[in-house]
Amino acid sequence: MTESPDGRPLDSPELFCRDFAAVLDARGVSVREAAERSNWSKSAIGNARTGPRLPRADLVTTVLAAVGVPAPEVREWARRHAALAAAPASPTTAPATLSATVSADVAAPATGAPAARDATETPGTGGTEPASAAAGGTEPTGAAGPRGRTARAVVVAVLATALVAGGAGWLAARTLGAPAAASAGPAVVTVQNKVALGAEDLVEDSGPAYLSSRAIAFCGPRGCKEDGTDVVSGAMLPATCTVVGERMWNYNLDSPAAHNPHRVESELWYRVTWPDGRAGYLSEVYLEPGSRGGLGLPTCG
Repeated sequence: MTESPDGRPLDSPELFCRDFAAVLDARGVSVREAAERSNWSKSAIGNARTGPRLPRADLVTTVLAAVGVPAPEVREWARRHAALAAAPASPTTAPATLSATVSADVAAPATGAPAARDATETPGTGGTEPASAAAGGTEPTGAAGPRGRTARAVVVAVLATALVAGGAGWLAARTLGAPAAASAGPAVVTVQNKVALGAEDLVEDSGPAYLSSRAIAFCGPRGCKEDGTDVVSGAMLPATCTVVGERMWNYNLDSPAAHNPHRVESELWYRVTWPDGRAGYLSEVYLEPGSRGGLGLPTCG
């Protein structure tokens, strides 16, 4: 195996696939079980396990999330994939710093999942995708529930496209020993579409969050909602910059529970990218706490 000057193995698609397989093996998840939980086909997951080609980012992140890998670790896998995708075809020059990640909390199989999807049809279109469109993987297709389809569209399509733009920066940071947060590329933010209720409750909002063409509140009735961008908690989106806009909050203004620890209000908005290439704004009150605060992103021009 090719090694870096300090003796660590250089990262490569082959090593990535071995580590991906090791995560599934450590959790006792078979290819069949992974397919049932993630709705990817067994053949696609099997190819991602064995390599040697780099599998699709959306397949990897969806499967890992489905088998219970925590969201921060899934994001680290996405960044590692982006670095490999941005590197030349020859072995990369960055030592592999993410080995097989093993967590003890194994998620139970999802219930009510739709049947495994075919590997050639693009979701929602009925068309086919050329095999050259993705390295080493196949794309799931078919109908799913509205919430599942929305969340999967975000995890599946966004990470495979937008994160690659930041891969070179992440790779350089890793090579120099700097933390991944120092990358100049987009940051991955996680949606938390929840409302603070009562003294301490935080519950899923009855309606989905969505992207807006302007950084203003309540764009639905104000004509600035980006149609078709409804999103629910747990979805991951790439953010490229921030802007100060209208103040938003995640609680009812007439709520008497002023000290709920989950209450938040903010004027900060992130500009994020949707799978079809559109960009829009999302208030940070709709994001998990770890995704707030600007994440060092530049101000939108």
